Amino acid sequence: MRITLDRNGLLNLSNGTGDTGSLRHLRELHLKGSIKLCIPAIGASERQRDGTTLDSYSKFEAFLASVGIAGYEELVPMCYWDVSYWDHCLLTEPEMERLERQIHEILFPNIEFDYEPYAAKHDQPTTPPFDRKWLNPKCDVQTVWSHIYHGSDVFVTEDGNFHKVTKKPRLVKLGAGQICTPSECVGLVEASAGDERSAP
Repeated sequence: MRITLDRNGLLNLSNGTGDTGSLRHLRELHLKGSIKLCIPAIGASERQRDGTTLDSYSKFEAFLASVGIAGYEELVPMCYWDVSYWDHCLLTEPEMERLERQIHEILFPNIEFDYEPYAAKHDQPTTPPFDRKWLNPKCDVQTVWSHIYHGSDVFVTEDGNFHKVTKKPRLVKLGAGQICTPSECVGLVEASAGDERSAP
């Protein structure tokens, strides 16, 4: 089972916040080879709490190592100038952007899809660094896009925006598979293991 873990989950692992117990359980199952954790590379692009961005992808890899995640599958996003990292993104095609726009419309219908219209509306400069209130939603969209595009099975997040009844079913319909909290995912994995044990 391939399980996508969003950046909030990684931060909760690091800080000991949220459903840390279930997140640690998923990490251990991954390290034992029972599941495969998939990490969206776009997580390296989000603005940090101090307003900065990482100046190299290697710092994101070091962060993953610091929370005990190794041997994961990297899910690369679409290429965005001054957002994604070279060698960790894909050149885009129309079908890829179509999916991205569908996800954006579900998750953030009140935020402009492109940065220039957003900057004009909110009196922001059009050059980097991009405003956090646009950049982090863009990264959230790319997180789900990467999950769907690369065919992962379960999307794990504690972010309530993904679990809203007006949004979750629509994301599932686009191909997100199952969207779960960490504890729900642990239940899925255990149920799957039980089914395998009981199979003739």
